[in-house]
Amino acid sequence: MNDIDAVLSNKPISPSREMAAYEALWAHQKATFKTIAECFRDSPNAMPSELVSEEEIDTALRRVRDQIAHAKIHDFGVRVHGAEDYPYRLRDAAHPVELLYYRGWWDLIDSPKRIAIVGSRSVSDDG
Repeated sequence: MNDIDAVLSNKPISPSREMAAYEALWAHQKATFKTIAECFRDSPNAMPSELVSEEEIDTALRRVRDQIAHAKIHDFGVRVHGAEDYPYRLRDAAHPVELLYYRGWWDLIDSPKRIAIVGSRSVSDDG
């Protein structure tokens, strides 16, 4: 199988569904970067949407869309681990994220000098 066949054989990735599924994972009780990273370590190559129910995805998607609309945010994007445009350098983290939200110009990701501002949902020893 050549590279293009491998790419075309993969299931298409819907960033909005994966975003909703990732948010649904965060809604689980006691979710931390560590517990979510462990979940993906236990299920290598799984997408967030494969780890939660369709009902959880639908509920989270409505909530996320409402929050984005309410905040009047239009200039954001989502990168999903497993998709071609995910920055693989992020895989080196102790508890890597499966989904990356960003605002700004994505094409600057590969520039020699970069600045990132990173926030956390809630600070803890486990992330």
